[in-house]
Amino acid sequence: MLFNSIEFLVFLPIVFVLYWFVFRKREWQNLLIVTASYVFYGWWDWRFLFLIAFTSLCSFFSGVLIERIERGIRPPLTEDCSMKTQSPTQEGKTPSKVISFLLPPSSFLEKQSPSIAAPIRLM
Repeated sequence: MLFNSIEFLVFLPIVFVLYWFVFRKREWQNLLIVTASYVFYGWWDWRFLFLIAFTSLCSFFSGVLIERIERGIRPPLTEDCSMKTQSPTQEGKTPSKVISFLLPPSSFLEKQSPSIAAPIRLM
């Protein structure tokens, strides 16, 4: 189904009416939008539905993880790779929580930044 097809001309008003006038609760509206998206993309090529389903699941579980972190609930996967806290006496730094295996050392970043001088032509 393409945006400029007859099928889409029928599909869009049906989804619009269902969304605004039939389903009043937000949970049902969200379910309708996800289902309509799967139908829309599946109409074009059903093989991409697995990719879209995988992306939807990753997005959903990422949102759940973010919500748990914001509420202060420790996610279950961070038990082994916990956050390390630096003490104030380490090299005069203030205490901060960092995930050390995600951040490269500052000396690495300084070595990787090249200095390129661009020639400028003045007339």
